Amino acid sequence: MVVAESGREFCPVCRFEWAAIVPDELPDRMNRAVDEMVMIVSHDPEGARRRIETGRWSSHEYAAHVRDVLLVVRERLILASIEDQPDPAMLHRDERVDLGLYVGESTAETARSLEVARELFLTAHAALAGRFADRTMVYSAAYGGVRTNEWASAQALHECEHHLDDIRENQRRLSA
Repeated sequence: MVVAESGREFCPVCRFEWAAIVPDELPDRMNRAVDEMVMIVSHDPEGARRRIETGRWSSHEYAAHVRDVLLVVRERLILASIEDQPDPAMLHRDERVDLGLYVGESTAETARSLEVARELFLTAHAALAGRFADRTMVYSAAYGGVRTNEWASAQALHECEHHLDDIRENQRRLSA
């Protein structure tokens, strides 16, 4: 969800500000976030699969979700670079969990595929960021409808950093 205040959009939970992201800083920040996510879920695969409370995902589910976000946003960036203001398919994040898509994956598989998704995303970002930053797509009503590729790239980073915070919180509460 995006909250606007004084003309600035930010996440009300983690305070991420999309317009503050410089495209050149995105790879380093994403690498740090994904590397830490992978380290945390790999360190305690059994704990990573535990939900600490009803309605809150496990660290394994958060990592799988971030992987899927990176793959979906990558495809959206490519599509918007080719087509005029496409309306790509929704991610259906909650439904993916509800359908049990992540249950059959080992935490090691999820960690490896998250690293691959990050590399695929960053390759597309490097190729498209400068030339196609202002191309637009219909992102989703929850995120303000029409968005640029530059915003979508920042959103991919937001998902990495925001859900890293969720994973850290899960780990902290499991260790308490």
